[in-house]
Amino acid sequence: MRCALAIVVASSGIIGRGTPIDYLLLSVVGTFAFELNRQLAANIGLDHFGTFTIFGFGGAVSLGMGILFLSMEPVRGRSRKEIESSKTSVSQSLLGSIVMFLFFPVLLYQGDGSMVR
Repeated sequence: MRCALAIVVASSGIIGRGTPIDYLLLSVVGTFAFELNRQLAANIGLDHFGTFTIFGFGGAVSLGMGILFLSMEPVRGRSRKEIESSKTSVSQSLLGSIVMFLFFPVLLYQGDGSMVR
């Protein structure tokens, strides 16, 4: 669940600009990178309730993907109009943020019936 949420946050940098294969690659590579990030954060002791591993990782990957896609636009040959977000993608992004906010308490569930306190 936490990995999926981190990948959703990470994909926010390429909403409207990515193709399905871009999202697939982000999901596969991001899953392995998320687990590596989670293990490093757990060994160092930085993570409090998963916020660093989810939102810190997702934000960093989103920024990196956004910069990567921006630098690749001349190679892809798309115009500025083609890479601008539409009202639909902006509204879907807002809806996704609301859903993440509503389901955030699920992240505190430990799996053995207890909640992190």
